[in-house]
Amino acid sequence: MPLGDHAQAEGTSDQHPIIIPGVKASEFRNLMKMIYCPLSDAFFVDIHSDRQSSTKAHRELVFCSDIARLSHRFGIPRFEKWAEGEIMHLLTRSAGNLNAYTLRQNDPITSILPTLAYAKLTLNKRLEYELQHGIQYCSILPVVLPPTSLLNLMHNLGRREEPALFGFWFMLLLNLGYKTWQDEAFTKEDRIALFLAQARLTPVLACLGRDLVFPLLTWPNPGHNGQLKALQGRICLDRCARKIRGVWFTLFDSEYYEVITSGVALTPTTMLCELPSIRSDFADDLRRLSTCKCKTEALSWLDEDIRQLFVRLAEYYQDIN
Repeated sequence: MPLGDHAQAEGTSDQHPIIIPGVKASEFRNLMKMIYCPLSDAFFVDIHSDRQSSTKAHRELVFCSDIARLSHRFGIPRFEKWAEGEIMHLLTRSAGNLNAYTLRQNDPITSILPTLAYAKLTLNKRLEYELQHGIQYCSILPVVLPPTSLLNLMHNLGRREEPALFGFWFMLLLNLGYKTWQDEAFTKEDRIALFLAQARLTPVLACLGRDLVFPLLTWPNPGHNGQLKALQGRICLDRCARKIRGVWFTLFDSEYYEVITSGVALTPTTMLCELPSIRSDFADDLRRLSTCKCKTEALSWLDEDIRQLFVRLAEYYQDIN
């Protein structure tokens, strides 16, 4: 706005817009909608309706992400808390719809990435884990994202920015096999990294699972009374450990461990790529247990284990100079 021209410029923001650094116009419009639109507005009625569609899920995620990030920036904790809750609910309820949208729009989950950055900024680990899982889940279901999309995500985001996601997308590309790597979308460096990783990860090295709470890469070593050794001393009651153990061995069964420890090329990688789907089932089964906080802690342990595992796997993509 020109200096000394405030009176004449009143009401003419289109001619003299106020620029807020780092905020898009669409994001600020969403914040204004949150502030000024009543709950009876059709938009909010639709958000809280049971109607399910990929477009609705994506629109809600973008809206709630904008509200959470801008409310944090401008100090509106009530809106921020509401938006965080809506994002958590949306990720557990509509992951399939979100993936259907990203596939149809050729927009591979880029709309979720700013929310992940927000979760890390605010040190909200539970939200960070859910977003990390949501991105991985949307990368494989209902179908795996196209190789070109995976390559773009890897190279645009980078190993330093999001090593866990980089490692997961790298495993998805590795699992597609050498015939896919011959596509012109793959650079020479990509192909070399994939061939080297295939050789070094057959079989998957057990040391990659070091210091994890759960046995993701090696056959479990049962502790006393048949409990998972990793749960000893971490669960408030023996009955909680028994329930969690039952959920674990239902999903991480003998077939899982036979595949993950296989010495056949790319066979273990297949199971690594299935981890987000198995984790989703693990979370669903845990939610059916009692209301004890142990189930939330167990899910957080698994999420952190998966994050650490893919960070380590990302190191197998070596830049060739």
